[in-house]
Amino acid sequence: MNSIKHTLKISTILFMLAFMLTLGSCEMFINWFGTTIENRVDAFNDDLKAERWSELYKHFHSDTVDRTEMKNDPIGFWSSTSIYNADSRIVSYSSGDTVTGTIYNGSTNLTFSMEMKK
Repeated sequence: MNSIKHTLKISTILFMLAFMLTLGSCEMFINWFGTTIENRVDAFNDDLKAERWSELYKHFHSDTVDRTEMKNDPIGFWSSTSIYNADSRIVSYSSGDTVTGTIYNGSTNLTFSMEMKK
């Protein structure tokens, strides 16, 4: 019985490790092993709360339509959005291939949805 539990535990760990290695691409790596969806959302939130507007583009896939504008003119891009506020932060989200949640922008809660890509 213990050997079955041990085998399942090792298999689960190996599966999780393999899954983690498949996440991320190019500039989306936070470290050598990639990142989880939760870590990606949390890293975006950290940059959002710190008002690092010029860093936010790094959290978007390279084929995102406005990514070049986010990178080249971050203040111009983000100031035209409803989250451009010192008090903006993600207050809740659910994880998966599509992340949905709530961002507080200093005066109201806004819903968001992000399709996650490798």
